[in-house]
Amino acid sequence: MKKTMLTIALVALFLSSPAMAADASQDPMTAAPLGSAISYQGKLDKNGVPVNGNCNFIFGLFDALSGGVQIGSNVIITNQPVSAGLFSVALDFGAGAFNGQARWLSIQVQGPGDVGHTTLTPRQSIASAPYALYALAGPVTGSQWANDASGINHGGNIGIGTPSSSGIKLRIDGGSAENNSMYVHNSNLNWATFVLRNFASGGFGLYDDTSSKHYFAGRVGVGTNAPDGKLQATSSSEAAVIGKHTSNWVGVYGESQLSAGVWGNSITAGVGVQGTHTPSGAIGYLGHGNGWGVIGDNTITNTRGILGAQNDGVVGIVHSVNHIAGRFENDAPGGTALWANGVAKVKTLQIVGGADLAERFESGDEAEPGTVMAIDPSSPGRMRIADEAYSRRVAGVVSGAESLPAGVVLGLGDEAAGTVPIALTGRVWVKCDASENPIQPGDLLTTSKRAGHAMAAVDAGRATGAILGKAMTSLEAGTGMVLVLVSLQ
Repeated sequence: MKKTMLTIALVALFLSSPAMAADASQDPMTAAPLGSAISYQGKLDKNGVPVNGNCNFIFGLFDALSGGVQIGSNVIITNQPVSAGLFSVALDFGAGAFNGQARWLSIQVQGPGDVGHTTLTPRQSIASAPYALYALAGPVTGSQWANDASGINHGGNIGIGTPSSSGIKLRIDGGSAENNSMYVHNSNLNWATFVLRNFASGGFGLYDDTSSKHYFAGRVGVGTNAPDGKLQATSSSEAAVIGKHTSNWVGVYGESQLSAGVWGNSITAGVGVQGTHTPSGAIGYLGHGNGWGVIGDNTITNTRGILGAQNDGVVGIVHSVNHIAGRFENDAPGGTALWANGVAKVKTLQIVGGADLAERFESGDEAEPGTVMAIDPSSPGRMRIADEAYSRRVAGVVSGAESLPAGVVLGLGDEAAGTVPIALTGRVWVKCDASENPIQPGDLLTTSKRAGHAMAAVDAGRATGAILGKAMTSLEAGTGMVLVLVSLQ
């Protein structure tokens, strides 16, 4: 298409909405809001002759006569009828495209017989319309409200449902009506529904001087905008939660029917939950529940799940045979669930999950669980793998074979490197050799010439002082694992 002389007559420019057809008797302030589309009418001439036929248009909205920034996306219209040069189209550049600032319309047209689009110049200025003028001005005249860059503002105090009071910027009184005095709603996950700030040092962000109860349907975060539970307080410089009570009650009370009543988590070397008592006989922290009263959990090296001081550091009391007063768990392989630096006193000790009494000994040999061990005569206090029949130096079996752990492990310290836990008594799986004689439950077992294995003690004259224990399962031939009741004789 050759360069086109364009004559545009702006017949009408207005917001298009069904509200335009609303009943004239309705209150115009409560009618449905106008949409974001505008109706644009113009006259298109080509070389001074009005165009007739279907044309293709591309409309763009800009904030300047030339150059500038485009507002929204292009509106593409194809096969638009043009009669005697006249056309009318609806253009929607999206909500917020018209904010009261000047706008210009860029038009590209492809007429009948044209190979491509031709950009018409200059851009067309979009004039104001009555609704736009109303939105820009607003009902300010005679009002106490004023426009600013963020919207409207009020320079004094505001009272809703009640006269405003001196010094109170906003006062809302719902009276005795059965509804909420104020309701604030937000559906955006990334923003808060309500923000309260006090930049004064030690100032209050929220203060309630009534004794009313408060209800929150969602989650509440203090110091965090992503709470993991109904209430979470997070701090890096001070105590996250402090519970104080000045009379005969408790500072913090947590109750749970299934899980934890109070849960404290310290990410670094801090304290998850701390209870302090001043008078003698008081309780620093009391946990009570149908499940676990107090849970202490630490995930960082050298931190403590529960730390107690003064008289009784940690006290757990229940009155039911079905519940546990204190529980310590460490699910890391080889991890320690309870460590006592001092004397541990129990009325009754019941061990579950373990089956033998073992003690750690240094060993020059790398021995796997189930290996029969003997005293090393060349190195006092050390052990080695037994490798002779009817050895009176037999000492026990390396504990832990067939996933049967030791019940009690004795040792001088925490270091396990270079040592092996040797079962001295109790049930333990043992490597056995039945090549010469089968093994039956009740048979006495001794060391075998096969290294690290036990065999049936059939020579009574050589068995004295060389007995490892009694077989509890059988092995008819060859080598294999036998459950043995270790009892050195």
